[in-house]
Amino acid sequence: MPIIENLVLYLPSHPTLVYPKRDVKDIKYLIIHQTDSEDKGKFHVYDTARYHVDNRGWAGIGYHYFIIKDGSIFQTQPDYVISNHASNYNATSLGIVITGDHRLPNSNDYTCGDNEGMLGKTQYKALVWTLAKLQIRHSIPFENILAHGQTGSSKSCPNLNMEQLKEDVKKKDNFIYTKGRLNFIASRFNNIFRKKLEEIKEEFDYINFIKQ
Repeated sequence: MPIIENLVLYLPSHPTLVYPKRDVKDIKYLIIHQTDSEDKGKFHVYDTARYHVDNRGWAGIGYHYFIIKDGSIFQTQPDYVISNHASNYNATSLGIVITGDHRLPNSNDYTCGDNEGMLGKTQYKALVWTLAKLQIRHSIPFENILAHGQTGSSKSCPNLNMEQLKEDVKKKDNFIYTKGRLNFIASRFNNIFRKKLEEIKEEFDYINFIKQ
């Protein structure tokens, strides 16, 4: 089973509105969000999607990836969709949200606090793993991994030490196969085995990273 569970086709969406699409080459930023609410497990994803559609009048959920307390990771919009999550950055970014209502020791100081202590080891590791995977996939500079509050929003979301987060993503990159290395191995197999190889590698990598 893939580590990132795709819920795109199962989430509430607007009956007439549709988000615009883009070339994924336009993705330059990863924006981190926080739900500002207690974790509700997998239901939290559906609840958030329903809120964005019914209360905000959006085409669908605003985030591309959703990470809950137990470390489960869900894709909630395709990477090529321009959804609503960070004004002025929507067209060039992916939105990744974590559940929780934690706060930084000093509001809007993204250099303080211990992320693992605030989120818990499992959820934090899942966030780092997801960001490292997306950073490699889209060749995003580490300095372009931003808090929602660093995009002009008045919110302090996601209330994380962003310097610590970026350093941990850099370290994680050392354990992820680059696309070139993976393709070199997978090219020796047909398409069926290539996909299975990638899934096995991803699961092995994720489980070992979480246990560290």
